[in-house]
Amino acid sequence: MPCRSDDYPAGPTQAELYKKEADKVTDLLCSFCEMVERAGDLTLMPSKVRDWWEAHKELDRKRRAKEDAERKKREAANKLRQDALAKLTPAEKKALGLS
Repeated sequence: MPCRSDDYPAGPTQAELYKKEADKVTDLLCSFCEMVERAGDLTLMPSKVRDWWEAHKELDRKRRAKEDAERKKREAANKLRQDALAKLTPAEKKALGLS
């Protein structure tokens, strides 16, 4: 029988509770897999866990790449804004409501 956790109340927040619990379990499993991988013996993992771990690492890689791209985009926009503001005189900034 698969392990499960069904002790959540019914209601509009049930999906949120399931998501929160799934996030906790994912974090635990990820920590465990990292530890086993650092130990260098992935054969200790059942094949289902190894498959999950490989897929999870790929998802993490893609998420980090997306976050990095978004961060770089925000930084570029901030730099552009700062460069534009640096060209304005104090009077122009005041007229635009920026000071």
